[in-house]
Amino acid sequence: MSSARLPLRFQCPLCLELLSSPVQLPCCKKHLCLGCFDRSIAITSTSCAFCRNRIIGFARRKTNKVDEAFAAEIQARTQGLDDITFEEETTPPTDQIPAKPGELHAYYEECKLQRAQALQAQETEALEKTLAFLQTDPEFTDVLHVHEAALSTLTPQPSSSKLYSIFSSTPQRRPTKNVLSSQKKGRAKPKAAAVLVSLKSWSCDCCTFVNRTNLSTCSMCGSHKAASTH
Repeated sequence: MSSARLPLRFQCPLCLELLSSPVQLPCCKKHLCLGCFDRSIAITSTSCAFCRNRIIGFARRKTNKVDEAFAAEIQARTQGLDDITFEEETTPPTDQIPAKPGELHAYYEECKLQRAQALQAQETEALEKTLAFLQTDPEFTDVLHVHEAALSTLTPQPSSSKLYSIFSSTPQRRPTKNVLSSQKKGRAKPKAAAVLVSLKSWSCDCCTFVNRTNLSTCSMCGSHKAASTH
């Protein structure tokens, strides 16, 4: 009886046995047995059992889903073996070189610029394809011609004489502040008409208090009005 130790990538993560007709998932790139894949799709409703992403398109594909290259590798590694155990793959340690100051930031800016350029190229390509499609669409071109004709009839075109009169006319200048202030100062404010009220009065001979003509006695000292007072 011969035995061998194989990496974990040869083991199905669902049945924990050696992969049989391996199928690689399009989302998380894991390999499953074909039978385990069909059962997992029936249970999880066309979703991946590991990352929960929908893989309904891959599940309904009628073509062969088996990874033939990986199946041939498994067949070559396990031929003539009776007892198979699985272990994690160990990778040799790599020399870690610390980054220089500012190197990571420069790499980040470079990746950011490349992504922006790629997005701009995609948008430009999509716009060009849209314009090319619209130019070949007769319905769109007819509507565009009708719209341009309607705009040309509604928008009046200015004549050359009107344009010449607009540019040749001298704009009227507003008076400066000093002129306005001098004009304001030169204007004479109208005086209110004097109200002349003539009231006859008489002065008292004793206290010289001026009394109204309808009074016969002085309001100040009580003396009687003299007969000769006007």
